[in-house]
Amino acid sequence: MPQMKPMLWTIMMMMTLTMIMMTIITNFFTTLQMTNKHKVKKIKTMKWKW
Repeated sequence: MPQMKPMLWTIMMMMTLTMIMMTIITNFFTTLQMTNKHKVKKIKTMKWKW
């Protein structure tokens, strides 16, 4: 049974790490999408001006 404790610890650590990574990735993607939208808007305005 003592072998189970480190396993649980590693699982918990992995879970927390994955959660943090997921949050970071989602934030990164959301920021990227926002910038892309802004870029698209800028391009559209430029086209309209021309």
